[in-house]
Amino acid sequence: MVIGGGFSTNPYTGEENVGFISAILQKNTPRVIKKLIKEPQDDISYIDNREEKVQAIIERTIDKDITFINGQPGWLLNFLYKTLEYTKKEHILEVRPNVELFFRGGLPIDLYKSQFTKLIPSVKMKYYQNYNASEGFFAAQSENFADDMLLLINHGTFYEFIPFEEYGKENPKVLTLKEVEAGKEYIIVLTTCS
Repeated sequence: MVIGGGFSTNPYTGEENVGFISAILQKNTPRVIKKLIKEPQDDISYIDNREEKVQAIIERTIDKDITFINGQPGWLLNFLYKTLEYTKKEHILEVRPNVELFFRGGLPIDLYKSQFTKLIPSVKMKYYQNYNASEGFFAAQSENFADDMLLLINHGTFYEFIPFEEYGKENPKVLTLKEVEAGKEYIIVLTTCS
């Protein structure tokens, strides 16, 4: 299940092709995945009104065996609370007994982890994170139960690093990834193929 954003009308072309990275990714998901294993389907995924979208997703998927949820933590919490309200259940495992994975981007889980563990009280539940934005995908968690992410260095992004103490100077020292030292703070400068 993917709880993502929607599209807006492109003011230059009139097409609905401007939107959240999650909407763009969903739109470009292979059809076989969309039809066979993804929920919600496109007719609901792109609903603009968030409350209307959440209600439609709940009603359409209430009897589906959902094992994997993808979304921004704040949006997903809203969805989970609305699901419990709709079903009159105590926790999500009563509604989705096989859910075991939440893949998120946008915000760190730390801000929401206590709420998630209360809503989904399962030791099997895994929380994976990625660092994505409209400009590209920059990092992803590479191991179960890890708190850090692995920088993606072969995905169309060139990284440069300014030592934190150099930031704001007229001619700051700029380093490549090869020159970065663990444990130091840097300002990251990105050059992408977009």
